[in-house]
Formats: sequence, structure tokens, C-alpha cells
Amino acid sequence: FVGREPFRKACIGRSEKRSWKQTINLTWGSFFFSIFLALIFGLIWTHALERPAIKYYDASVMMYASCAAAEAIVEPLFIISQSYLYLRMRVLIEGVSFIFQ
Repeated sequence: FVGREPFRKACIGRSEKRSWKQTINLTWGSFFFSIFLALIFGLIWTHALERPAIKYYDASVMMYASCAAAEAIVEPLFIISQSYLYLRMRVLIEGVSFIFQ
């Protein structure tokens, strides 16, 4: 949520004075920002917080963080579908995102 929502708000809006090339380039920033946040919060979660006695705790935290970053790959498609009101594409993207979760 923290990595995607600001990019969605910045990219979806008035479309009459928009350069789609710049918009698509901006949406890919969401993916890299999500990777950055996943690494930072994953490291905080594994090293700064109290650790439970679970065998593969570190691996599961990093796997969860990598899944959150992988969801951001579809963000450019989501923003385009929202701008052009492609409802079938949005349903497909949300479905794929739900499957990856």
C-alpha cells in the first residue's frame, strides 16, 4: 500500500495534458520503491523486532517481502487500465495479484 498508492494517485488523473511515456516511466518507479521498502521492512522485522522460535522465520519473512514486491510488477498495467477504464484488464490484474498472494 505504501509503495503503490502514491504512484496511483500521481498517475491517474487528468489525461488531456499527459505524456504517456513519462507516466509509464513513473509507474515503474513503484516497482523499485516496493523492492526498497520490502528490503527495509524485512530487515527491520527480522533483526529489530522480537523473534519467535520458528524454524524458518527469516526465510518466510523475506519470502513474504519478495511477494509484496512481485505484486508491484503489474502496477503499470493497472494504472493504464484505470486510465482507459479497461474493466476486464483490471479484473485480470487483480486476480493474478490475488493468486500471487
